[in-house]
Amino acid sequence: MSHAWVNRQAKNRKAREAPSGALEAAQAVQVALETPPTVTMEELRPQPDQDSTIVGRLQPISEPSLKAEDLRSLTQPTRSLLQAGRVFAVHQVEGQRRHARISLDAEDERLYLHALKEHTLPLGAATLQVSEIVPPSPPCMVFLDLSWPGCAPRRVHIHLSPNTPRGRQFMLLCTGQCGPSYRDTRLFEVWTDGKMRGCVWGGDYESNDGDGPSVLVPELGVSEYQRSCCAGDVFMDPDAWGRDDQLEFGHFGILTRDWVGCVAWPLVYGKVVEGLHVVAEAAQHSDITEVTVVDCGVVL
Repeated sequence: MSHAWVNRQAKNRKAREAPSGALEAAQAVQVALETPPTVTMEELRPQPDQDSTIVGRLQPISEPSLKAEDLRSLTQPTRSLLQAGRVFAVHQVEGQRRHARISLDAEDERLYLHALKEHTLPLGAATLQVSEIVPPSPPCMVFLDLSWPGCAPRRVHIHLSPNTPRGRQFMLLCTGQCGPSYRDTRLFEVWTDGKMRGCVWGGDYESNDGDGPSVLVPELGVSEYQRSCCAGDVFMDPDAWGRDDQLEFGHFGILTRDWVGCVAWPLVYGKVVEGLHVVAEAAQHSDITEVTVVDCGVVL
């Protein structure tokens, strides 16, 4: 007899001696595989998406309220939120809800409210109302960030005072509370005195070329304005371009240097207190229409 035949016989004998329980288990497995699974009505009902459930749980805490005093006192939790870019002011008019980012300057510790935008808040953002932190009218400090090809954005600080229609309009166009803002508008003209370029013009949020009236506040010329021709003055000249109706245009001019012997004294409602050199450099740019207000807002 060969060894192979002996081994086959031993295997057959072991198979015949296998416990009946093992054979029954194997048969049960085979039946289960051949039988279609049963599904209950509960299992057929749509189940909530796991991700949306998580978002739903976060939503109640996604916009914790922040108090104006917490912002001004710069508590450590508030400072951490500011550094993470998660502090916003909310402004809602006629069902339209917009948000303004609030940033903290790491060098001078000043708070800046940027112009309102329509965008989605990040999860965990802290909010407060624009009306809680922005004054209803000047005096106040605002800012314009100017940029042109080859120049990174640089900030210009302007103090608006006293409370005049033009001052109120300038502030509203820095915050965007009435809809439009100075953001993405261009400077459109430079005035020269001889070879010096001493005054820039901007503020036309309607047509961006100086032809749009750009009026938010009525009767812009009806007020007592300071009259001056000094470097840094933010003004409107009623004799601009020789047009009487220019008095009711909402554009602004900024003097980059003193104008000695000025005849048509401007109507001044603001003063550049920081960044006048930025305006002067913008005035020397070869194409003034390339100078853009890339951001604006209020210094809190």
